Amino acid sequence: MTRRLCSGLLAGLLVLLLAACAGSAPNEPLRVSVAQFQPLQQQEGAQARYRLDLRVHNPSRWVLGLVGADVQLLLRGKAIGSGVVALDLSVPAFGEGALSIEVGVHDMVAVRQAIGLYGAADRPLPVLLTGHLTRPGLLALPWRSEGELRFARAGGG
Repeated sequence: MTRRLCSGLLAGLLVLLLAACAGSAPNEPLRVSVAQFQPLQQQEGAQARYRLDLRVHNPSRWVLGLVGADVQLLLRGKAIGSGVVALDLSVPAFGEGALSIEVGVHDMVAVRQAIGLYGAADRPLPVLLTGHLTRPGLLALPWRSEGELRFARAGGG
């Protein structure tokens, strides 16, 4: 009898735990947008590095705690760069937060080829950023942001 009671209590506790986890997840997918992407000071022969500033929009009624983030930069479907950062960020319910990630671009050949194909001022370069925002307990929330890079005309005009 006690074995059956223990099994029932354990099953009930498991159901409550799963319900609590489901209730703490955002109601809608996160929206992540690029606020800024700028080059960092380069050292001779070093990998090209950029600072990526992101805005995280939390459309849920729960505060979103984040402990880490990762990003992958893709040009024409090819991964050319990546970055990670540890965080201690709370995004308020129905609010937004900001974070920065240092991105290393490891395939400059692909960048140069893409610029050659798309780099005219009237032809923007399509880019895709994908990644995860990590919550406490290692729960990762995927995100993606599509955009384009534009190049200034030679001579500033």
